[in-house]
Amino acid sequence: MAKYSASSTNEQSSLSQHRDGSELSFVITLNEGFQGGGTKFVQENITVAPQTAGTGVLFCGRQLHAGVEVLEGTRCILAGFVRVYPSTVEAVSKLDNLIQQYSK
Repeated sequence: MAKYSASSTNEQSSLSQHRDGSELSFVITLNEGFQGGGTKFVQENITVAPQTAGTGVLFCGRQLHAGVEVLEGTRCILAGFVRVYPSTVEAVSKLDNLIQQYSK
């Protein structure tokens, strides 16, 4: 769980751009009543910002992304990381292609 707060100087309000070490990552919004926030996909210049508790986004963790600044209130999220271990040669090839695509 992570907490982003606009009102506290001791807590983070955003997260700089980065790549996760997982093939799949997800972010689920846990609360409501905040302004701003979300996940920005840097290369696409798209921000996904679910405002309803229980909604989220699933994406390739190697994709360059950032946590957008919360402007008002506190945003709580559940962030998760999924590692993929393919069991066939074809699946290994597909996973390698996906990782290469989002690691640029």
